[in-house]
Amino acid sequence: MSPSRGKAAFLANGLPSLPADRAYQLWVVRPDGPHSAGLLQDEPVVADGLADAWALALTVEPSGGSPAPTTTPVLAISMV
Repeated sequence: MSPSRGKAAFLANGLPSLPADRAYQLWVVRPDGPHSAGLLQDEPVVADGLADAWALALTVEPSGGSPAPTTTPVLAISMV
């Protein structure tokens, strides 16, 4: 994480495999709500806009991702 740049690289290891129609999606949770940082694949997701973020959250979403979280986070990292 780089507070001065407001960015963090996120790479998960050891998560349970998902069916082909599902994917892990990372969210930056800010005062105005969650914003997608991207889908987890085999490379790190670079989350930006962390200056006012409360948390990073990981959810299970449809394989193409969602515009907003549709499930309870399987992981949440507090930023405050």
